[in-house]
Amino acid sequence: MVKVEDINLTDSRFWTRPMDARHEAFKALRAAPRLQHYEEPQVIIAPPGPGYYALTRYEDVREAS
Repeated sequence: MVKVEDINLTDSRFWTRPMDARHEAFKALRAAPRLQHYEEPQVIIAPPGPGYYALTRYEDVREAS
């Protein structure tokens, strides 16, 4: 079982994990009682921003839109 606190969407290594592992991570994010906030990745061309929320449920995306 994947723990929400172990998921880091900002870490580029997350996106190289097998698809099944990523699906399980997103399943855990959808089941979480609140939106998860992540720090923005550090890039050379821009200062870091305030971070972002992972919108993983349809209703959250709809509300944000």
